[in-house]
Amino acid sequence: MNTNKSLAITSLNILDGLNHHRNWALLQVAWDSAGMGFVEFCGWITDIAQESENELAKRDPQDFPGVYDYEVSFSLGQKILEYVIDNKTLPEKEQWGRWLIMLIDEFFTKK
Repeated sequence: MNTNKSLAITSLNILDGLNHHRNWALLQVAWDSAGMGFVEFCGWITDIAQESENELAKRDPQDFPGVYDYEVSFSLGQKILEYVIDNKTLPEKEQWGRWLIMLIDEFFTKK
C-alpha cells in the first residue's frame, strides 16, 4: 500500500538506520558535497523511500509493514551510513538501488 503514511514511515526508518543524530557531522559533509542542505537530504531519503514503496508494490502483499521497515528500510539506512563513512559522499542511485533490491529479496525469501 503506497500512502503518504507508509512513505513517511519508510523514510523515517531509513533516517533511523543512518543514526543521524550521532553521525550528523559526517552526514553533513556528505550532503554538502552533493549540494544539499538537511531539507534536501530529507527529500533524497524520501526519493529512496518512494523507490522502496514502488518495489514493495511489485511483490506479494504483507501483513506487517513495520517488519519490512525494520528489516529493509532501517538496514538500507545502515548500508548508506557505511558507504558515507567509507567515502564521505552519498551513494548514487545505482548503488543504493542494488542494496534496496538485495534487502527486499532477502526479506521476501525469509517469509
